Amino acid sequence: MKKLSIPLSLLLILSLFLSLTVSASADFSASVTLGDKVGEFVEAESGYTRFGDSGITYNDPNGKESLLDFLGNNPFGRSFHNVENVQADLFTLQDYSLLPNMTSLVRPDGTILFENAAIVKTTGNPRYLRVIYATEEVSNKEDCYLFFHESDELFSIRLEPDQGDMMYAGYSLVYDLQEERFVENVRLDDAADYLYFVGDNILVDYAYGSGKEDELYRPDGSQIELPDSYYQGYGVFYTRTEANTYLIYDENLNPITELDFSPTRIYFGGTVFARENEKKEVYELVRADGSAFSSVVFEYAPDEQNGFLVGHNDKDQYAVISQEGKTLISFSDKADYVYPIENGYGLFQVNYKNEDSGILYPDGRVNKLKERMDNDLCELVNNNGKAEVFLLNTAKYVKMDGYVSSVGPMMFSLRDSDGNYGLYSAADGSQLLPQAYRGFSYSNGYLYAKIDSHTYEVYPVSITVD
Repeated sequence: MKKLSIPLSLLLILSLFLSLTVSASADFSASVTLGDKVGEFVEAESGYTRFGDSGITYNDPNGKESLLDFLGNNPFGRSFHNVENVQADLFTLQDYSLLPNMTSLVRPDGTILFENAAIVKTTGNPRYLRVIYATEEVSNKEDCYLFFHESDELFSIRLEPDQGDMMYAGYSLVYDLQEERFVENVRLDDAADYLYFVGDNILVDYAYGSGKEDELYRPDGSQIELPDSYYQGYGVFYTRTEANTYLIYDENLNPITELDFSPTRIYFGGTVFARENEKKEVYELVRADGSAFSSVVFEYAPDEQNGFLVGHNDKDQYAVISQEGKTLISFSDKADYVYPIENGYGLFQVNYKNEDSGILYPDGRVNKLKERMDNDLCELVNNNGKAEVFLLNTAKYVKMDGYVSSVGPMMFSLRDSDGNYGLYSAADGSQLLPQAYRGFSYSNGYLYAKIDSHTYEVYPVSITVD
């Protein structure tokens, strides 16, 4: 049988803002500090400079882009037709004059990881990228691996090209960002070949009809032999025995446990399972021996997110279960959406049907918020020159005079009545820079404090979370 892929003053303002649920656990404790000034960043007087979370780009008046380092230098000495952020601290640079293999993967400090690729694609696993190369131009669809669209001047892999597309044969390799090298022995010669990841191991699912059997590779390129019949999903493998039991294996095909039921979903490295109760048409959470892991049942099998199980019912109400089986949010709380905050150090945003929202801490506490927290972990309320800020460490609001806005992770600015800006920590409310600036930006671990129309002081940012 072929494997199946399964799929954050004073006290809290009135009792309305008290915690919904309190779990006696270690408190969330974060700290934001600025290092000594490391230099100044001077913007060009024409064009546009963008301070992105992962890096700084500059668009010149001619429409070309440059990737800049943290002090505004161009480490590559030139501009490109397209600069795109792939993931944290990684960018592709595209030079259309090098068509078709016109793409380089770089870091803002000037490091070039590789050049002369056609397309760089994320894979769902932050360690690996799929890197696609074009070979020769072809005239028929059967030999086509990738296409060039003149309308948007970007490559795309699709099964069917449009008329007029430039078609190329090609292949894909897998790039290991941790080791900064291509994984040996892994090559995909068909655009329909698919990559799965089981832990850090790479499972290649070759295109149907290729005649090739699936292959499993370690990061060093060595191969692990696969059983004749297996299922794969959620970080483990499992097989069905002749006695109708299920053997669960880790990413290296070492046995973990044996089940006497068919697992619908597998969680926490093969220690908790969703088991379908066909009579009640629900999914129960159980341990390997079949004992109950949680009393909560789901109409739909929950997902594992940031170390929690998150799922919903037919009424679109959400429940959250901890790794210990404790119910942190129940369906009766009427949360209509729960999702991890991007780069949120394990924090979740909780939205309720009455338009209230809350924050779920890693220790299981759930606190009400006045507004929804942004991805910078800043929950800020402005009202006619008065502001309230939710402090992550105390889960309490503090009042401030002026206008507040988020700057970067756990940092916000306060604009006073004179139009000056100061910088503060959203973790504990401490002041990081005085009310003496014209504004702030953040990018890739650095804080940019504006002192005139084109000049910024540059400070390294350090964030710790316990």
